[in-house]
Amino acid sequence: MRHNPYTELPAQRDPRATNPEKHGLTSEVIRREEQESFDRALEALKQQYQPQGVVEAAAVRRLAALTVRLERARRVDRDAHAMCYSDAGVDPVAFEHLVSTIDRYERAIGRALAKTFNLLGRAQKQRDGEAVPSEVVVEFLW
Repeated sequence: MRHNPYTELPAQRDPRATNPEKHGLTSEVIRREEQESFDRALEALKQQYQPQGVVEAAAVRRLAALTVRLERARRVDRDAHAMCYSDAGVDPVAFEHLVSTIDRYERAIGRALAKTFNLLGRAQKQRDGEAVPSEVVVEFLW
């Protein structure tokens, strides 16, 4: 028997696949309403870092996109708190879950920003002829 795509998800489909539609935090696509913010961030980063070559240009574009995604997460967080403190009758468990999700995505975006800044800095040092030591990555598993 086939499933109804309008009322149920197929069993093999990952439920996280609908997250971009719920809150937009996992979506890496820049929305139309965010395009101006992306363009401003990209232009400012280009002026500041003056990228040369494909790697530097890609890193600067990624930084601009991550900046917009971080702004999106903060906007969702602000809206969630505004809704919670209004007379909307928000379920406290659902609110706590949403705030936890937002926090997780903000931290992930922050880590991606740090990695991309590091990549850009290393690429620019190499371009300028500086010796760049091998990168050491330490991961803590809890």
